[in-house]
Amino acid sequence: MKELLKEGNVIVLGAGMKVYAQIPEMFVYQNTKLSSELTHTEVLIGKIYTNEDTQEDDINKTVANIVKRIEEAFESQNIPLGDFHDAEGFVRKQLPPLPQNTLKIPEGEYLVIKTEFGGGSHGGHDDYPDGHNVTCKKLKYDGSYDEDGFEVSFYQSGSFTAMIEPEELEVVRDMKITRTVTFS
Repeated sequence: MKELLKEGNVIVLGAGMKVYAQIPEMFVYQNTKLSSELTHTEVLIGKIYTNEDTQEDDINKTVANIVKRIEEAFESQNIPLGDFHDAEGFVRKQLPPLPQNTLKIPEGEYLVIKTEFGGGSHGGHDDYPDGHNVTCKKLKYDGSYDEDGFEVSFYQSGSFTAMIEPEELEVVRDMKITRTVTFS
C-alpha cells in the first residue's frame, strides 16, 4: 500500500476526481440560484457548475403566477382575459434577466496544507470508521503558493463519498510549510 499524503506534499488533481469544497449555494441548491453564501459540498474537479440549469423553471413559474393574478383581476371585474399567450408574452418581457454564473473547480497542482484522522461516526446499527482527511490548496500556475488558492479536501481511507485512494495520486514534489504566529 502506498503512503498516505502528508503536509507539504504537492499533488495533481485531475478532471473527475471527487472532493469536498466550499462553493456558493447558487451552484448547489435549486432554491438559492442567486445566493453567494458558501456551503460545504461534494464537487468534481474540472466540472463547470452553473446556476442557469433551472432558471427557466423559475421564470416559467413566476410568469404563470403573475398571469394567474392578472386573470383573477380580470375575472373579479367580470371581464374575460383575451389571449392568455399575449399576457404571458407581456409578463415575460417585463422580467429582468437573471445573472448566469459559472464556477469551474480547478484542475492542477495542489499543496497538502493539513491532514487529520477523523470524520467517522457511530450510531444505530452502523459504525463508520474515521479516515485520513487531506486538505489542499490550489497552487498558482507557476507552482508557487497562493494564499487565496481554491481549497478542497478528500479522504484517503474510511467510508466517505469523496475518496481518492493513495494509489490514485502521485506526489510530484514537496514544499516546506512555515507558519507565522503574531501576538498583539
